Amino acid sequence: MTILAQCASFTIKASILLFYRRIARSHPSRAFVHINSTVFICLTLQFFAAIIALFCTCVPFEAFWNAYDPYWAKSNTFHCFNKGVYIISNGVCTFAIHRSVIH
Repeated sequence: MTILAQCASFTIKASILLFYRRIARSHPSRAFVHINSTVFICLTLQFFAAIIALFCTCVPFEAFWNAYDPYWAKSNTFHCFNKGVYIISNGVCTFAIHRSVIH
């Protein structure tokens, strides 16, 4: 579910940024184009960082899916990091990008 939410959020924000760029095509200012491009690059980097961080929360990698299976959990050793830290840091980055897109 988290991956789907990340993809949807990225798609919506990217479409808004591209829509802003399309509106400003008739009177483009260099500052607007640079700011729009910078926010788009930050958005893309945040998206990939969030996806990679989500998959790196459990060691070994397969524990991401199998940690909730009681048979697998008894027969394997694994460690999953605190997902609260992931949620808070992702929320802070998302808020900063939302502020950039809106203003």
